[in-house]
Amino acid sequence: MKQAENFDVVEKVTNDMAVEGVLPNIVTYNTLMGIYIEQGREVKALQLFQEMPTKGVSPSPASYSTVLFAYRRMEDGFGALTFFLEIRNKYQKGEIGKDDDEDWEHEFAKLENFTIRICYQVMRRWLVTSESLSTEVLRLLKEMDKAGLQPGRAEHERLIWACTREEHYVVAKELYTRIREMDSEISLSVCNHVIWLMGKAKKWWAALEIYEDLLDKGPEPNNMSYELIVSHFNILLTAARKKGIWRWGVRLLNKMEEKGLKPGSREWNSVLVACSKASENLSCC
Repeated sequence: MKQAENFDVVEKVTNDMAVEGVLPNIVTYNTLMGIYIEQGREVKALQLFQEMPTKGVSPSPASYSTVLFAYRRMEDGFGALTFFLEIRNKYQKGEIGKDDDEDWEHEFAKLENFTIRICYQVMRRWLVTSESLSTEVLRLLKEMDKAGLQPGRAEHERLIWACTREEHYVVAKELYTRIREMDSEISLSVCNHVIWLMGKAKKWWAALEIYEDLLDKGPEPNNMSYELIVSHFNILLTAARKKGIWRWGVRLLNKMEEKGLKPGSREWNSVLVACSKASENLSCC
């Protein structure tokens, strides 16, 4: 049935089975759920899953996997996580997983990994859509924490790359912090991307914190890191120049030198202009 080009025949076939007195088994249900998902009728697939116990059919690992996939197609990360927690609770209580024909310990580990992957994929989709769903991403991350489900470094880094809009800075910073807390390595290009995003969101000091981490914890910053952070400093110095806040400009220059960043003529000129605007003598600097 899965390979039938016209999915409309599904209803006819199932009706014919009922007329002939042929009871659907687990293979029938799993196949039908898969077809409904292919049709874009995920809710119908979920309803079919709920029907199984009433028909005396016990779901198989493939059934649970298909339900999780339905939530993935609906981009419902919370639904997938809630469903996994329900079946995990039943598994721990011994209510499911009694079928000796299945290696349930192995199959359940696969379901857990599948759930993590689905949540990651959904969060990535949320980040690349036109809607602002940063809050939902953070909320799902917290719910995964409560459930003890953690994506790895690679998944975190891919999510950071999906953070490109100003409002994404809070998600990128959270993901960056999580990677650092894993005590694992982190890609320099990812760090540079976070520095860039912090600047785009006008979170200059947060960008500097990332740069300081590179100096203190690694990986060693490269020319791109340097250019990004100097660019951020220049924006701050320009603000100091326009407002005539010369003391702030001097502190920024000192901060640059502390971090091994050598101020150029542009940076010094910004401070001199700030001094002038503040009606101070050049010697005040």
